[in-house]
Amino acid sequence: MSVVPRGYAEVAGDEPIVPTLRRRAAVARGAHRVLVALALVGSLHALFLLGVESWRFVSERQAVTRLDNQVGDLKSEALGLRQVIDHANDTRYREDLARRQGFMYPNETRAVTQQPPPQQSSGTKP
Repeated sequence: MSVVPRGYAEVAGDEPIVPTLRRRAAVARGAHRVLVALALVGSLHALFLLGVESWRFVSERQAVTRLDNQVGDLKSEALGLRQVIDHANDTRYREDLARRQGFMYPNETRAVTQQPPPQQSSGTKP
């Protein structure tokens, strides 16, 4: 009987060392394949999440821009309404506002004029 470290001795007396090493190598290859598969799945999952978050970022930026534009429009509308409120007792302002909306006094006659077509700026004469 020889003294050999436990990992290199024959396992069951009949079984040589080589098949045990082959089994260990097969298990190591299987574990390696499982780890590679998990790494691939994890990488694909990370790429998918990166794409989803990028799309969400872009869509949120577009929504913020759209809402900023709406806020600007509402502020300008509020400014116009404040001007109307500030001039509520001014008869000339109210008359001008009514005329811009198409109103006129009963004794007035409406005259509609047509603008001439714009002249062509090309060098050729028709």
